Amino acid sequence: MDIIELNEKETYVIIKILSDDFALHEVTKVSSKTMAQLQRLKYPRTIVDLHDVQYIDTSGIGFLANTKNLLKNNGSELIIVCENDNILDIMRIIKLNTFVKIFATLEAAEQYFTHN
Repeated sequence: MDIIELNEKETYVIIKILSDDFALHEVTKVSSKTMAQLQRLKYPRTIVDLHDVQYIDTSGIGFLANTKNLLKNNGSELIIVCENDNILDIMRIIKLNTFVKIFATLEAAEQYFTHN
């Protein structure tokens, strides 16, 4: 089973994390492949959908931060979809929410990209 699903939209892409556990083992499997896909697509605005994720470790957070920096350095933007309170608490503690927009639903994230 794939751990991520990349869905290309007209003006952005959605990276959906399919695993409920986004930790070192999973991040190692997807990181370079995902970065290569974003490069191939010329660094589009990107939504990372964590809706199915129940656990994230520092590797998963690092993946999000690295993706954010890669996109920002190429004139693009990352936003995150997450409604899991435990994961949101981690993001608040490390202040990820201060430099990445986080939405509770995919619909809200897509609406943001549609209107901005």
